[in-house]
Amino acid sequence: MAHGEIPLVFVVGTGRCGTHTLWKLFESVPNTLSMHEGNGTVRHGPAALVGKRFALGSMPELNGYLYHYGGEAAFARTFAPDAAMTSLMDGCFAGRGSAIAWCAQHGIAYCDANPFAFNFINYLHGKFPHAKFIHLVRDGYACVRSWSRRDASTYPDDVPHTPGAISWLLAKPLPFPSDPAHREWQHFDRAQRISWFWNAVNANIALRLERIPAESRSDDDALSAWGDSVREALADVPEHNREIFLLHYIEGFSYDEIERMTGVRQSALKMRVKRASDFLRARLTPETP
Repeated sequence: MAHGEIPLVFVVGTGRCGTHTLWKLFESVPNTLSMHEGNGTVRHGPAALVGKRFALGSMPELNGYLYHYGGEAAFARTFAPDAAMTSLMDGCFAGRGSAIAWCAQHGIAYCDANPFAFNFINYLHGKFPHAKFIHLVRDGYACVRSWSRRDASTYPDDVPHTPGAISWLLAKPLPFPSDPAHREWQHFDRAQRISWFWNAVNANIALRLERIPAESRSDDDALSAWGDSVREALADVPEHNREIFLLHYIEGFSYDEIERMTGVRQSALKMRVKRASDFLRARLTPETP
């Protein structure tokens, strides 16, 4: 890493794959701005910086353009962006670019977990060659089951209830004509569409990561060791707290839903999640001399 560069980590995946949990864990690292879908706060570090908040949105616009207007030719250009595509991506990324500049000015690391960012991977590598990428892949069955409960934003059968859901709907990929699923798409049920989505996005990410140097991917020793530490720490969380933590942050259940499932009051559920989060934060925060 060159002098003056800050650690940059971009976490990509399908959503419902652990980006929210990883965001919370990165929040525990001192001197780090950890973002999830464009929202983040500096939680630990110099007193003058703690509490600094950013709200930048989740960047769904590029996907909306690619899948509903630009088409397959425009999608192909995102692997090696030309001047026009770079200009579009610069506009979508402008807020985050300013946040990264602020982090560099203050010596703060930057982590961005965003399930809408997968088509930016090659652009980001060109803009920040030292950045690291983490591809989160969750078991396909569990991911489809989790997405199925979010009927307002993922290939819904009915008209969405709120206008705000439309940008999320447009950000979800659709098969291009070269994809065999394109011909059958109108006959797919919702579970089949979500299953296609899981496979298509993960394959897209894998292809993009193959085109950047191995040292920029998450399979290096340091990140692999960190992942092992996360798994070990999670295994040590008391079971009654870990169960609720996983239901809320990994499975995506609301506190209302978990209360109905377990019979435990929401106030107690929130306390269990807080205790699990505090435990993980204490285990994963590096000791300072």
